[in-house]
Amino acid sequence: EVTVVASRVVNKADGQLIFPSEAQKKRATNGFSLLAKLPLPNIRVDEVARSITLLGNQGEVQIRINGVRASREELIALEPEQVKSVDFVNNPGVRYGEGIACVIDVKLKRVDAGYLWGVDASNSLTACNGRNAAFFKYNEKKSEFGVSYNQSYRDFRGKRVKTSSNYVFN
Repeated sequence: EVTVVASRVVNKADGQLIFPSEAQKKRATNGFSLLAKLPLPNIRVDEVARSITLLGNQGEVQIRINGVRASREELIALEPEQVKSVDFVNNPGVRYGEGIACVIDVKLKRVDAGYLWGVDASNSLTACNGRNAAFFKYNEKKSEFGVSYNQSYRDFRGKRVKTSSNYVFN
């Protein structure tokens, strides 16, 4: 028998390459849950609020999936079993844009065809605010189609507010 033992964290010049264990993947429910279980230095992952912040307020954390910028809904829809590795870049330079302090790029194994759908609801009874989302993704070979709908509200107790809608197509 031959047993190959390697480190789960590989240090690079601009960051780290992290290989999640099978136990971490099995216990994670989505992308936020998996990232919270990984040893990411100076990163705080809040699974409940679905947010990722850098300690010390040095800049913004950019999340990518297979090199493409990812939204909050895409991280919620991520299946942890498909993750091959996580590339953590703590010195991104100008490549990723202005004000970016670090980049987390999740590398996935692609299935030939499949779909994924889900709903994420977060409502507060005491503060009168909420954030809800529904998403659907379909992929076949190298093509992918996805739709997400976001709805949030906040009760300002009779104050007037201006609202706006953004439609983003990648």
